[in-house]
Amino acid sequence: MTGPKGKTLSRAVDLPGLARRGWELVEQCGGGALIGGAAVQAYGHDRATKDVDFAVSRTTAAAIERTLRDNKAESKPLKIGGLSLMTAEGAIDFIDRRHGPYALFEEAVGAAVTAATYVQADGVRVPVVPLEYLVALKMVGVRTQDEADLDFLLRRPELDYREARDVVTRHLGEVVARYLDRAARLAGRVDAPRDYEDDAS
Repeated sequence: MTGPKGKTLSRAVDLPGLARRGWELVEQCGGGALIGGAAVQAYGHDRATKDVDFAVSRTTAAAIERTLRDNKAESKPLKIGGLSLMTAEGAIDFIDRRHGPYALFEEAVGAAVTAATYVQADGVRVPVVPLEYLVALKMVGVRTQDEADLDFLLRRPELDYREARDVVTRHLGEVVARYLDRAARLAGRVDAPRDYEDDAS
């Protein structure tokens, strides 16, 4: 598993403060790991983001919701599963993907714990999903920003591409894995499988 080498988050929009606050809730309620734009930034991408996302289990999301309610803090449900906490500094999203690839999220959190991959946020170690799982998570959304993030992640020399592809295949299927291969080839990865159409010519 590949981690971000303990890098720190940008001070833009006080991401470290948001990450620390979010992690304190996540840790108290069951555990999780940083994903999304802040996680991509932790791997060295100089990209702007105004919120912080955590992958959590459904049980953890429910516990966070109860804790926020008990503390009179307002949250709103996320369409993809989980909830969002609005703060003066920005949003903290606790995503459980109950309406999508839930098993991928669970495994990504477990991998972060096992590999002990983390980022520094206001002096606190915040778990971040390993690079290989972050690649897989970027294959779920496929927004324009996800495509840009994916291209950056695929160009990281420390990425274990075979492992990332295995995660994608197990959770999202072979068709999505072939799309990943195409993106990897465009990113210049020589360890990505060749297109079967190339073999047929």
